[in-house]
Formats: sequence, C-alpha cells, structure tokens
Amino acid sequence: MSWASIVGQSRAKEILRVSLQRNRLAHAYLFIGQEGSGKYAIALELAKVINCEHGQEEACDNCASCRKFKTLQHPNLKLIFPLPVGRYEKSNDPPLAKLNDDDIIAIQEQLNLKASNPYHKISLLRANTIKINSIREIRRQAALTIFGQGKKVFIIIDADKMSDEASNALLKTLEEPHPDTLLILTTTSVESLLPTIISRCQLIRLDPLGEDVIAQALHENRNIELQRSKTIARSVNGNYTKALRYIDADYEDRQNKAIGLLRAMLMKSRMAVLEEIEKLIDNYQKPEIEDILRLMQQWLQDSMLLKEGIKSEYPLPSTEAHEKFINHYPDWDYAGSFGAIDRAVSLLGKNVYIPLLLIDLTFKLKKFTGIASSNR
Repeated sequence: MSWASIVGQSRAKEILRVSLQRNRLAHAYLFIGQEGSGKYAIALELAKVINCEHGQEEACDNCASCRKFKTLQHPNLKLIFPLPVGRYEKSNDPPLAKLNDDDIIAIQEQLNLKASNPYHKISLLRANTIKINSIREIRRQAALTIFGQGKKVFIIIDADKMSDEASNALLKTLEEPHPDTLLILTTTSVESLLPTIISRCQLIRLDPLGEDVIAQALHENRNIELQRSKTIARSVNGNYTKALRYIDADYEDRQNKAIGLLRAMLMKSRMAVLEEIEKLIDNYQKPEIEDILRLMQQWLQDSMLLKEGIKSEYPLPSTEAHEKFINHYPDWDYAGSFGAIDRAVSLLGKNVYIPLLLIDLTFKLKKFTGIASSNR
C-alpha cells in the first residue's frame, strides 16, 4: 500500500501529508466517513508512514517495518474492534483470554483478510460492541517500550460500537496521552460517540467516493473491464468495500437473484415466497442479502428512469425486463418502494429476524404496485 493506493480521499491524504512534513501530528485522530470510504486504509497508511525506517511523509513499502505492516504483524500496531464475549469473562481479563478456539480462529481469519485487503470489513459472530477489556489493553500496551523509532499506533475500528464503560476508559487515555502513542478512531456514526471523546481528537472527514472514482479504481487496480466497473460503481452508493465484494462474487448472478426475489415477492403465493426467502437465507449471509436488496432497489430505479425517459449515463444491457415491469405496473410507487428497501436494509444491520423482515418487505412492495391486493 501507499497513499496512492488509497481510493480517492485526496483532501484527507493532503492534510496528513502536510502534518507529517511539519512534524505536527495530533496525538489522536477521528476519521469520519461512510462505510467503504477508506477510513481504515488511511489509518493503516498513516501508521505505516510513522514507523517506516526511511519514509517521511511517504512510506517506502520495502523496509522491514513496512513489510510487517503489510501483514499486520508490526509490534507497534494494535487493532481494536468488536469482539465476542467469552464464557465467564470479566472486565479485567485480557480481551482474548476467555474466547474459545473457534472464536480465535475466526478472528485470525478476519485479520488475514484485512491484511490482504484493507477495505475488508471485519465481521465476527456475537461481536456487537468494543469491550472495556480491549480499551484497557491500550493503556497496558502503551506503557511498553516501542519497537524501533516510530510510535505505537492503536486503530479503533468502528469506535461508535464502544460500550459505555469502554468509552469512559478511552476518555482517560485521551486525557493523558503517551508521547510515543497515536490513537486513531474510525466511525460512520460520529453522533454515537461521547462529545468529550470527539473534542480530544483531530477530526478528519472523508469525502464520499464518487461513481467515477470507484469505477476507475476497479478498472486500474483489479483489471475489471471499464464498462463493467461503471455498472458496479453505480450500484454501491460510494462503498468501495461493497464494490470489491461484487467483483469477488458473481455480480450478474447476484443481480439476477435480486430480480428473481422481486418477481417472487410480487407474483408468487405466500408459501412460495416463504420458500424463496428460506433459500436466500440458507445461501447468503447478511452482507450478501443487503447487496441483493440494494441491487433490487437499483433495478427499480433503472425502471423509473426508463419510464420517465431519463437517459442514464450507464446504458442498460437490456431494457426488455424493465419495459415489461413498467407495462405491468404503470402506477408503481417508486419512492415508496425505495423507502421500504432502505428501511429493510437498515433493520438488517440490527438484531432483526431476517425471514420476518423479508416477509414484511413483501407485503409493503405489493402495496406499491397500484393494483388491488388479492389473497394469493
């Protein structure tokens, strides 16, 4: 990685470069930006630059220190993120001490994925909050001797998920910063953090990634054909993490699944819809189901643009299915359906029973058809 490998975010990168040139880094940063905007990627690059054996405002990517950062194995780097709670775990236990072998293996797998792709989103079962144990570990680690001539860097991923106790513990660390330590918090939801934490950090807001920026990155970094890159970019709402998920999976297959689910919700019997939902849940995880719902929303938006005669920057590969939909549902409530899917995606990120969520979405979408409902 290097500053150039981070997608977009020229403004944020320039702020950090200037701070490095002038040797005026803050003791704590708060990176704010939407999902997939590159908050962690920038945090990791800053940590690597600070510890590079040859770099100033740019890491060399070749020294022993940079190589250790590439695998997330540098002793000066510590990642803090939501973890499961172990059986009989107490708040003064080390954060991993009471976790079972399966949890430890899952954590290592996620870190390996994060090392190979800084835009990967860490996802662990039963990991809903950042524990006070993890924050207390920062104070313990900060007191240890640094490796080499850099700084210890603690990156708190999804800082808004800190428990109340963890937030208060972090506040004590921010109030008494160690001179050889840098804290970097990342969040999509700054309003969920304590005002006192926010006030003790230098805030850097990341800009939303435009469709052109994402499309160009997919084309140049992943050798994706440019037209396909543009098609994917317009479906991810500025989320580069999601764009990478789309190319790692079969984008067209997932898009077909979205259209098939919409067709089933509108036209099949209740029993058949339930069977379709069960298949979906058996074959896809939450992030993938979110992708399918967003692709369904995108497909409906394309239908709306076609109906209104608005020329899209990205021509549709085929308009036949959209035209059939428009003719069959001339009074479709597009705005209502977009809102219903937005709400379903929002609830998907919470502890909601997925079959019930999708059944509720089915009922709502049928109301937007403009056709009198019937008991199928």
